[in-house]
Amino acid sequence: MTATAEGVFSPGLRFVTIGLLVSVGIVAFDGLGVTTALPAIASDLGGMTT
Repeated sequence: MTATAEGVFSPGLRFVTIGLLVSVGIVAFDGLGVTTALPAIASDLGGMTT
């Protein structure tokens, strides 16, 4: 593989990398929202009794 003016990564690999980064960001943002809202959800449902 030789370096070109566009860099070492092919355009296909660049799209895959961007897609993975966006996916990881969405999952992290979703996890933050669930973690923040979980105490309120649990109290609305009557607590965490087993």
